[in-house]
Amino acid sequence: MTTRAMLAAAIGRIGSDLSPPAVVRRAEAGVPADDLWTAIVDSGLDRALVPESAGGAGLAWRDVLPLVQACGEHAMPVPLAETLGAQALAGAAGMAIPEGAASFALLRPQGAANTATDAAQVAWGDRVRTVVGLSASGDVRMLDPEKAIVRHRRDAAGEIRSSMQWPGGESVDRGSAARIDGLAILHVGAALRAAQLAGAMQTVLRLSVRYAGDRVQFGRPIGRFQAIQQQLALMAELVAQATMGAELAFDCDGWLPDPMRAACAKQVASANALRCAAVAHAVHGAIGITAEHDLQLFTRRLRTWAADWGGAHHWAIELGRGVLRGGHSSLWHAVIEGSSAMAREAN
Repeated sequence: MTTRAMLAAAIGRIGSDLSPPAVVRRAEAGVPADDLWTAIVDSGLDRALVPESAGGAGLAWRDVLPLVQACGEHAMPVPLAETLGAQALAGAAGMAIPEGAASFALLRPQGAANTATDAAQVAWGDRVRTVVGLSASGDVRMLDPEKAIVRHRRDAAGEIRSSMQWPGGESVDRGSAARIDGLAILHVGAALRAAQLAGAMQTVLRLSVRYAGDRVQFGRPIGRFQAIQQQLALMAELVAQATMGAELAFDCDGWLPDPMRAACAKQVASANALRCAAVAHAVHGAIGITAEHDLQLFTRRLRTWAADWGGAHHWAIELGRGVLRGGHSSLWHAVIEGSSAMAREAN
């Protein structure tokens, strides 16, 4: 059994047992999913990217794809994806990997002398012990949420997003500050959300297929009508495309995803997620938007995550710019050339 298969089996069991829709609903109502996070920590999955010498699993970026997809597939109300992203950014900067739940955010200087540090969108800011911050210039810092002025809010997916400001720029460990590409945080965020979208879309497809098989109209299940079958087939295509994009974004042995691949994955996932949500609600009809039905738990996340770290339009523009900068004749050639370069580096 491959590493990915073992991780998929482990996180799949945890998600099925400890992140059912009832737990997701309670989390949206303000009850933390502590049992879920404890199980993840006890299994060591929260330290998947941490080197073995530091007590982690020592896995590569490509290995953790099943963990991130499961976060979307089960709508896990815990910061596992963000913790992995924070580990990747810290590792790329050569910094000590943060202990416990972590998140990452783009930092903006504030004040006349730039003495304050501000992060406007910190995912799960109420649950994390460390925020790995990256400025536009590429400066990486580890920041302590307890030293920040914090304002929490829930987004449309029911997940906490926090605005944090460190008046004096207090950090957990200033001495290990480092610098990487300032755009790396966008590529990490895009890759993670693309994988979560792919996982959530798989659940939306399963719910839709099951409903079409159970719902009887005009004397037979609506799934036997050609119009519904065509819509479900379209959804399956959208899911397959998003899943392949996520595979590309995580096809890397280093700490960080390839920028072009991450952009491709997020552009496709964001565009397809919106179409997938629309088709799913068309198949379900009015019942799909009710609070009692599970579909809306996932379609709200599809719509929210599709915009996180840049939507389809943003990444389409970035892909076009990347192709022009590289002198490629097409996006396909840009991705293939990037793949060849990565293979040469690996060898």
